[in-house]
This record gives sequence, structure tokens and C-alpha cells, in this order.
Amino acid sequence: MLLTLTSDLPNFKTASFQPGLNIAVAERTKNASTEDSRNAVGKSSFVGTLDFLLGASAGTNHVARRPEIVDYSFELKMHLGSSTSIIHRSGQAPNEILVDGSKTNLEGLKNILGSELFGLTGSESEPSFRQLIAYYLRNESAGGFQEAIRTNSRQANLATQLPLAYLFGLDTAVPRRAMEISTSKKSLQSLRSAAKDPIFGRAVGSVEELEAEISTLTISRIELERQLDDYQVIEMYTEHVERADELSRRIRQLNDESALALQRTKDLQHSLEGEDTLQPDHGYLADVYEQVGIVFPERALRSYTEVEAFHESVVRNRRLYLSQELSEAEERVVASVRSISELDAQRSEIMVLLQAGGALETFQMMQKELGAIEGRIAELREKLANVVALKEARSHLQKQSMALEDSTKLSLHSLEEQVQFIGSLFSEFAFEIYGKRRPATLGIRESDQGYVFTPTLGGDSSAGVKSIEIFCFDLAMAVTAHRFGNGPDFLVHDSHLYDAVEARQVASALRVASNVCRDQGIQYVVALNSDALEKASATVSDLEFHQCATLTDEYDTGGFFGKRFN
Repeated sequence: MLLTLTSDLPNFKTASFQPGLNIAVAERTKNASTEDSRNAVGKSSFVGTLDFLLGASAGTNHVARRPEIVDYSFELKMHLGSSTSIIHRSGQAPNEILVDGSKTNLEGLKNILGSELFGLTGSESEPSFRQLIAYYLRNESAGGFQEAIRTNSRQANLATQLPLAYLFGLDTAVPRRAMEISTSKKSLQSLRSAAKDPIFGRAVGSVEELEAEISTLTISRIELERQLDDYQVIEMYTEHVERADELSRRIRQLNDESALALQRTKDLQHSLEGEDTLQPDHGYLADVYEQVGIVFPERALRSYTEVEAFHESVVRNRRLYLSQELSEAEERVVASVRSISELDAQRSEIMVLLQAGGALETFQMMQKELGAIEGRIAELREKLANVVALKEARSHLQKQSMALEDSTKLSLHSLEEQVQFIGSLFSEFAFEIYGKRRPATLGIRESDQGYVFTPTLGGDSSAGVKSIEIFCFDLAMAVTAHRFGNGPDFLVHDSHLYDAVEARQVASALRVASNVCRDQGIQYVVALNSDALEKASATVSDLEFHQCATLTDEYDTGGFFGKRFN
């Protein structure tokens, strides 16, 4: 139970708490200017400072670390277990904390408070202290007054299950199992997304597609293995290829030379055949001269005979030259044909050798190709195994979700009286505020994701109605947790909860809180403007409450800290 909240700030508004309804009142002073507002007197800072001393983290933006007050410290006196304890903390050194004069750090403080206020043992199956205390001091800036089941606007449904199950005395194994299944589903989804992401590789594909590609590559692998088994590595393979190319070039050259020589023989044979028919006949000259009566002297006839003999000698020599040339040309043709035949035989031997095997480089290349095929097959088999595993995992998780829903249902059935008690508390509180105009229920049911908490107030869903829904939910939770030893004996609400609530409903809520606190032996602490309290008191004449702190709108010293911030 909370006792006092103090500080060494000179004008700090000390708060003292008693059992029952405690109200920190923000009053308007007669001499306050029209520019002063009770919205800045520190009602939220009042709740924030309580939270600070109950283990809230203190970032650089926390009010306790404002330059105007960072050098000052705060103390909360409260009952922890059977003894009274004092928690001392400052914004200057938020991780250096005193509990009853003994030094500890923030984690140490949370461990102490978790054990004393909620009975936490430090087990991994339990919620954290801060997850639990957040329902007792909701933070408006974090969205704590938007929905009953959430203390933070970004809090997922799954994250609410464990603390609420603990506070309502339900089986905490259910939300733990729900978290495990959710984590497995996220991991499964991540695997599927990564497999389809082009950065990580091609899409996984179906079982049929992968098996088809594996079969095709296996055939290629077998054929390549057979070729490698039959492969003969030829030494000096490159030299043999170069020799075969050289022989081919030489054969082409000889074929060209042989063709030219053959053409030469044909030309020479034609020339020899024309020697006899083309030579002039000089005998006709004597006949001509005799017919015209010219008689050559003997000396002239002898000269003519010599010329004729010379000419015959020239013709004879030409025929001899042509015959020799023809013989040489024919020999060149025969030699070329013989050389071509010899070179072709050599080339054939080399080609037979090359066809029987190949180079070492080719063999190594074939081996590399085989390795690539085997690597691809292994990759595809791994993908196939992943596809099968993903399908099996998805099916397994579906079965686990169904099993979770069944086990949750059994758990709720075994706690039927407790669940009905929780629901009846919520409905009773709502009925006292709204009567039968707004049917109310706090449903706790099973799903394939664990527990589902559904507080409902009938009628319109205005902001004021949502606020009363949160009030009824929190009060039902606080009563249940305190009754079963799972929670503290206090509940604190910021004035923001009542901003949109009609005056009549504010009065009814305060009356409910006062009565419940008296009956259950707990505290309800709330900050309110004085005019709202006056309206509530006028509506509920016998409203019992303790004014735990008084805040004013005096500019310099009236606020909670007694110091006005820029």
C-alpha cells in the first residue's frame, strides 16, 4: 500500500495516501491569472513520479530529468510485504537507487518490487514486473488509455496475454505456448520470404518442379560420368593438334602445286603436238625460182642448204627442250601425289589418336562440369528438403494451434468459476455506473492463439464510454489479482482517463471505486480537477475519499513540483 510521496524540492507537493479512494486535487486559486491552467499543474507528473519510483525507465525526456529538477530526489514510502520500505531515486543518477538505505540499481529495484507486489520468482515463464505494473499506472503518452487490454498503443494482442493471464489468475502456460507457436510461425514466414527474395536466390519452387530438375540433372551427371570413365588423356595433345594442322596446311599447298604442275604438262604436250604441223616448208622457193627462169648458182644453193639445216637444228632443239620440260612436270605431279599420300597417312594416324582421347585440360573441364552438376543437384535436394520441411512445419503448426485452442478451452473450463467471477465484477461495476442502459461483459475465451480478452460496454463507443470500460476493466483486474495474491493493493489513474467522461459517470465511477476499496482493502489513487470533484460530490453526497495532494494553478509554486517549467 502507498503511504507517502516526498521530495527535497523546496515547494514540492507532498502526497500522503490512505486506504480507500485517494484524490490528488488540482484547484484553481482566486489570484491565478486567466492564462494559468490546471492542465499544467502536474497531475500527469504526479502519476509519472510514482511510476518513476516504481521502476520506470528514465530516458533523457523523462520529467525527473528536466534541468529544473534533475538535481533533486524523490522518495516513496510504502508497505512491501509485512514491512514499510522507502524507495529513494533521483533524475541525476536514475540507476543509483536506495531501498531502505541500501544501494541497488534499476534491475534490483524491479526484482524487489516484482517479488513483493506480484509474487514473481524470476522464472522465465512469468511476465516481467514492468509488464504488470503498467496496468496499474497507465501512461497516457504511450497510448495507455486507448484500449482496456493494452497499456501501449503498439502492444500486440499476444503481448497482452501473459500479464493479463497472470493478473487474472489464469494458466500462464497458455500464453507461453501461444508465443512459441507465434515465434515458429514468424520463423517459418521468414524462411518462405527469404527463399522467394531475389537477393537470397531463386524461389524455392514446388516439390514437382524440384524433383523434375533433379531427375534431368541426374541423367546429365550419369552421361558425363560415363564419358569420363572412357576418356583417355593423350600426352602432348596440343602438339598433336598442331602437327595435324601443319600437315593439313602442307597437303593443301601440295595440292595447289600439283594442280599447277598438271596444267604445265598439258600445255607442254600441246606445244609438242604442234611442232610438226606448224613448221614452214622451204622447198617451194626452188620451184618458184625455176618457174620464173631464174637459175641459182651452185654457191647460192649451198647457202640455202646450210640455212635449212640450221633451221632443222633449231626445231630439233626446241622439241628436245619441250620433251625435257614435260618429263620434269610429270615427275613433279607424281612427286606431289606421292607426298600428299604420305602426309595424309601421317595426318590420319594423328586424327585416329586424337579421336581416341583428349587433352588433360578437356578432362579437367569435364570434371569441373561434373562437379557443378553434382553441386546443383545437392542444392536442389536441400531446397526440396526445405520445401517438404516447410510444408510439414506449416501442417505441424496448424495442428499445434488447434491443440492450443483445445487446451485453452479445457483450462478455462477448469477455471470456470474464476472466469465467471471476473466477468461478474466487470458487469457489476458497469451496471453501477450506467445501469441497464449499457449491457456489459468481460469475455475470456479460447482461440487458436491462446486467450482472448474482450471487455464490452453496450451502446455507442464514444471516448467517454471507452474510458469507463477501461476503468471497469482495471478495477476488476486489481480486485482479482489482489484476491488471488498476484497483484498489489493499489490502482492509480491519470486524470486523462476522465477527460471525456460525463460528470454523472465520473461521480458513479468514484463511488464504485470508494466502495470497492473499502470492501477489498485496497487503494484507488486518481488526479482530478476540483470542479470535476465538486460535481461528483454534488451527485454522490456521501462520497468517501482522502485528498492525498493539493495542486494549484499558481504560476510559480502551485504545481506538483513547486517549480514552473519553460
